[in-house]
Amino acid sequence: MTHELSPKARRIVLAFGIFLTASIATGAFVLSFAGLTDLAVRYGGMSTSLAWIWPLIVDGTIIGATLTVVLSPRSFYAWSVLIGSALISIVGNGVHAESHGPVGIAIATVPPVLLLVVTHLMVHLSRLPLQSEAAAPAVTETRPARPVYLAHGNDPQAPDLARSWRQNHGNERPAPATADALELAADAA
Repeated sequence: MTHELSPKARRIVLAFGIFLTASIATGAFVLSFAGLTDLAVRYGGMSTSLAWIWPLIVDGTIIGATLTVVLSPRSFYAWSVLIGSALISIVGNGVHAESHGPVGIAIATVPPVLLLVVTHLMVHLSRLPLQSEAAAPAVTETRPARPVYLAHGNDPQAPDLARSWRQNHGNERPAPATADALELAADAA
């Protein structure tokens, strides 16, 4: 049994989901940043003054890919970048925590894993319609719409564009373009 939510309630749920995803992403970024920085110093041979760049690249890619996935959920490339960069973060954080045993590895790898899960859920949540189909306005016109330029004189519902122009503009005609008028228009632009 599904319960229909009002459009306002759906917007509130969506806003909370966005806030939750942003909070989890921030927490995962901070925890992963610390672990990957230390990993870059200990195993990557980087100086401490430059080691912060490596986690910024890895976790920054996760953030960029997450935003792209939320905006374009059908993009295979965006999902591939998100999953690939999250795997790099997961493995790096796991290697960093290996000296703490299986529990340490689990603690270090859970945040980037849950970031992927929450991102996927957020994409599903953002795809939900804001109003139910039952509440959507019914379409009363059953005949196919016809562009105005295809309407013929024998169609009683076709608008008379010439009459409409005369009613709104009278019989005015645009002044012919002169060299002076063109120069003034070019100067104004």
